[in-house]
Amino acid sequence: MTDINSYDFNIEDGHVKNVVHYKNIISPFCKEENIRTIKSVNKTVIDRNYGLVYDEEFVKEKIAVYGVANKLPMYSGDQLSNYGFLRVPFRKIPRVMMNDRQDLDNFLISIDSRDPNLKLQFRGQNSEYFIDRSSEEKLALYGDESILEPSLIPSAVRRSISMDDIMPLWNNMLQQYLDSLIVKVPINLQSSYVRDMINFKTSPNFALFSLAIAQHYGLPSIGLDSTINIETALFFATHKFINDNGKCFYKQNLNELKSPPVIYILAPPERFQINYNQFKPPYSEFLRPDQQMAHFLQTGWGFNKNKNARQIWMALYLNPKGDFGNISKANDLFPANDEFAKFIKPIIDKINNEKLSPFFKDFYTLTY
Repeated sequence: MTDINSYDFNIEDGHVKNVVHYKNIISPFCKEENIRTIKSVNKTVIDRNYGLVYDEEFVKEKIAVYGVANKLPMYSGDQLSNYGFLRVPFRKIPRVMMNDRQDLDNFLISIDSRDPNLKLQFRGQNSEYFIDRSSEEKLALYGDESILEPSLIPSAVRRSISMDDIMPLWNNMLQQYLDSLIVKVPINLQSSYVRDMINFKTSPNFALFSLAIAQHYGLPSIGLDSTINIETALFFATHKFINDNGKCFYKQNLNELKSPPVIYILAPPERFQINYNQFKPPYSEFLRPDQQMAHFLQTGWGFNKNKNARQIWMALYLNPKGDFGNISKANDLFPANDEFAKFIKPIIDKINNEKLSPFFKDFYTLTY
């Protein structure tokens, strides 16, 4: 947390009515008895993970502004928890252990979404990561120093990389690929294709498309990969990525894990999702996101860098000793004949240097 400017207001009224919309959004399930000890308002602090701002006294008095877990009312899916809960501001996330593929399939069949605006996404991770907070900060925010707070901070933010430094170059490389597709276009349609490409490359949609493609192919971005396909999520949860002196491959390691891998089920509003197929130009072949049924969740940056963690509905954990059936193979999700990867890799190899390495170090093609 860090200090920022603030304005005074009546503490009691502000808490009860949440009248100051830009700060002091406090869970009604906090430690209200501690509010009575607050005497004055001097300055404000901000949680850099979510952009939530509070008068410093609320934090100092450890009133658990994000709510105390055992006071929070039950939310959809909470009753299914058999592995505890994760915490994010104002709610808890049920953790559910899946012992085998039948458990997983039965659970997925049972999901019934009643809000068409919330589109379920999956994100599989071989390892789970948590926000690193001090015990004192956990007590101040959650009233419990043992809480587990998931970290879904985008790669560019995590590595302090400015997207402004790389996007002009990446956009140019992507435009080169799109321009090269003219040889696939029938002669009688080439003029209209060129016109459409000019319009596309100068539209706001191109920036969204370019950002999503960058993430799908391993460049740092301010968003996250997700998928609508549980098979893809299951692959990433059960496989470890290995880069052995430039030879890149995935190894199935479920039975070797000491901690169960996780599949997050996210339920972000549709407006925060980018399906690159909406913008994908004709004749183009981006086989990696195609095969992975990949989506792009925007966006985490600035003082709201862990925004996507608040979109997690449930966290499913895979028993390392369980049988999860036939899991997708790496060459299914990372096709060796990916046209775009083949086009872009020689360009990256040619221009890559010490200055550009932080941007391109995670771009890879697999060794089969």
